[in-house]
Amino acid sequence: MADITDTKFEPASIEEFLIYPPSFDLATGRIELSYALDDHAFTELVTVPVPSEGVSGDSSDAANQLVSLLAVVSGVSYFKAACPGFIDVGVALTGDAQALVQAVYTVGLSEFAYRNKLDVEPKFSFLESAHTERPPARTRRHTPSPRPLVPIGGGKDSFVTYDALVSSGIAPVGFAVNEPPAIRRALDSLDGPSLVASRAIDPYVVGL
Repeated sequence: MADITDTKFEPASIEEFLIYPPSFDLATGRIELSYALDDHAFTELVTVPVPSEGVSGDSSDAANQLVSLLAVVSGVSYFKAACPGFIDVGVALTGDAQALVQAVYTVGLSEFAYRNKLDVEPKFSFLESAHTERPPARTRRHTPSPRPLVPIGGGKDSFVTYDALVSSGIAPVGFAVNEPPAIRRALDSLDGPSLVASRAIDPYVVGL
């Protein structure tokens, strides 16, 4: 997990948040996400379900792109510990994805910033890549699944969405991150299949 050094963690002194390229094992679905707030390093472990026949070809490319975006968006949990003024994104993203990330770290943290009386307007450094533009639609050969994932959080919105899709003739798949008893009961109440991913946040950041 975290690289805990003797350096005292003082949020006001943190200058930079670094996001490193993720490690993704397509065979097991194990994802390792790495971050740092100056010299304070963190590692998060995520496991996602993978098909028994494996993942290859265009699906493999799509999965890797999603994991790259996951790495950047999940970093919010660590960025919030100090909210430094600079974010170094060491992951290649398309222009659309870069815009999304900037919105997540600014607009998405508006309430957090207001409640904590913080000025959260970081500057971004994105990795230079020859493939940062969105490819033309005709070259994107990956076909999305006809069975959309519906996030299940235990609240009524999840069930309303799920039932609306079923009523429209669509067969959704329930999806949850971790499965405490309440979430497990919610998944078991669905008429169709469900998938569960696991996420283990670095305990070091929880204790800061």
